[in-house]
Amino acid sequence: MLIPYTYADHDLVFATPLGTPLDRDNVTKRLGRILKDAGIPTARSFHTLRHDHATMAFAMHVDAKATADRLGHHSPAFTLERYTHAVRELDDDAADRLQAVLREARRKATEAG
Repeated sequence: MLIPYTYADHDLVFATPLGTPLDRDNVTKRLGRILKDAGIPTARSFHTLRHDHATMAFAMHVDAKATADRLGHHSPAFTLERYTHAVRELDDDAADRLQAVLREARRKATEAG
């Protein structure tokens, strides 16, 4: 005879079918299989994927508030501080773009004489 099990709600985001916490080793192994199938380097943790997500969001000029909300941060300022390197790269990109626009404007002005 099978013993009936009931779901025990422990207010977890991810849980087993019984409501208990997931086993970390099993989750890590499963993540590795998913990443491998997707062609993504398997030496990635959930934390690294979270970091990748935030960095890519900034690179695609996603609003800091939207990124903060997705990451569950209390404020966009916290998110911007946490991912300063990504913001710095965007600043460098913005400076390069502005420089290209100014060079083009100077070239046109010189040609116009």
